[in-house]
Amino acid sequence: MASFFTEQQSVDVREGLARRVKEGWFISLPPYGYLNVRKDGRSMVEPDPRTADNVRRIFELFAQGTFTLEGLIVQLRDERRLFRTSAPDFPRSSLHRILSNVGYCGIVSPPRRGVRGPLRVTRHTRKLFDQVQAVLKRKSKPHTRGLKPYLYRGMLRCGECGCCVTTETQKGHNYLHCTKRVKRDCAQRFVCEEVVSDRITQILGSVGIPAADADWMVSQLVAHQGDENTASRTVTDRLHSSLSDIAAKRQRLADLYVDRGLQLDEYSAISVAG
Repeated sequence: MASFFTEQQSVDVREGLARRVKEGWFISLPPYGYLNVRKDGRSMVEPDPRTADNVRRIFELFAQGTFTLEGLIVQLRDERRLFRTSAPDFPRSSLHRILSNVGYCGIVSPPRRGVRGPLRVTRHTRKLFDQVQAVLKRKSKPHTRGLKPYLYRGMLRCGECGCCVTTETQKGHNYLHCTKRVKRDCAQRFVCEEVVSDRITQILGSVGIPAADADWMVSQLVAHQGDENTASRTVTDRLHSSLSDIAAKRQRLADLYVDRGLQLDEYSAISVAG
């Protein structure tokens, strides 16, 4: 009875979740800007009066195509829009998650196996959402035109906070520094590109093969390759000699047959045996 009850309860839950998906309701925690409320014994989703307008503003600003995620954070801060009371600034990852969440244009899909139901578009509009996705796609593509060919572009990360290290040119010299995207108070300062190059040369020199050993290894490889070439030429010459002998023998047989020194059956038997 307990096993039957558990199985029936599982079936009821899956059917209930599938029914909510068909109706276009979220079946898990709603995204930022929405709230779960209880109405007539059912869990419903409604816009959060405190944060829903933030979502609308985020989409409207980013759809213009003039803001990066960092610029969007600054703009929202200037407009005095709070992400949460405990964290006033919008995190970069949260903004990207909001802008790419299909739930904001009304698409609800089953989040796990066992819940069946089609994607459903509710009453929300998709025009603004599609504009934002086009901007995201455009900004995510690599832009190589106009970028300076810095020596260490995209190769290094900060040892303190793990952020990427970028390069700037000041007074004719290139300087590397942490982007500080994650840890704003990262203590790492600017470093001249020549200093970084010298340090990398020292590190590579400590793990490199000594010049004498490298020269010996190269000489051994050259000698080994020369031996292989000599052996290959010997085998090739031997094969060519054998082919020449076979061709000469076949020519002599043909001459004997033409001069009627061999009968046709004898010539055929010798040719097959050869």
